[in-house]
Amino acid sequence: MLRSFISLLLLLVSGFAFGQKVDYKEGLVSVDKEPVAKINSARNSAGIPLVKDYFATNLEGQPLFSAVYSDLIPEDPNDNTVFYFEFRFEGLQTPAYLPVSKLGGDKTIANYIGKFALVKNQALDLNAVRALVQQKGKTPPYRLNYDMVARNRQFPVEIREAGKISQASTEIGTFSQVSSDGNSATYVFNTPAGIRIATAVFSGGNNARSVEVVTLRDNVKHTVATPGDNVTMLAAVDSNYVTVKKIAEWLVQNGFL
Repeated sequence: MLRSFISLLLLLVSGFAFGQKVDYKEGLVSVDKEPVAKINSARNSAGIPLVKDYFATNLEGQPLFSAVYSDLIPEDPNDNTVFYFEFRFEGLQTPAYLPVSKLGGDKTIANYIGKFALVKNQALDLNAVRALVQQKGKTPPYRLNYDMVARNRQFPVEIREAGKISQASTEIGTFSQVSSDGNSATYVFNTPAGIRIATAVFSGGNNARSVEVVTLRDNVKHTVATPGDNVTMLAAVDSNYVTVKKIAEWLVQNGFL
């Protein structure tokens, strides 16, 4: 019922906004020449160059919402013109993640205010906000958080015991083979505490030239190059020791292990 109501509201808002003219000048947002809100900006709190934090207020200076850059939404490889910002609207506990133009963040936010009629009688219209979020918002992918083992990273990554990865004589992770069909092998990599951090699939055993690695912290699939000399015979703690060690080194070098 609520979904149907919001969808209907979205259609009404879109129809209303179609004829609205939004102007933005010197921090003031006007709709059909009528001032409705102000936008202030500040240096990005995360220290990212050329990116600002934005704060929208009503005409009396009372806060309406904030918009701050977020790295929770990966950039769309097919659209490099926008960042995703975390919007915190007054009266709503849950943040929203909306696209903001890299070339004109304040104008993007002004258009949201005007075209979606977010401000009514100097306050946020929360139904209009929900319609905006439904149409433009994205949900961040799940992210795995874990602490990596403290050690001296200047030492090489080693596999001296079956299933164990070490660095500077400190165990930093574990691995195990979970499947093999004769052509390809699948390995999982965990922290010493047992938290799964990556899955790797490759063919060619110790002579694999590339590996598909899925890192669970950011839920991204990577193609990892693993070039090397041809291996014919190897006495080691794992039948795919050479390739597994290269995967472990890549995980360490890229901050996953």
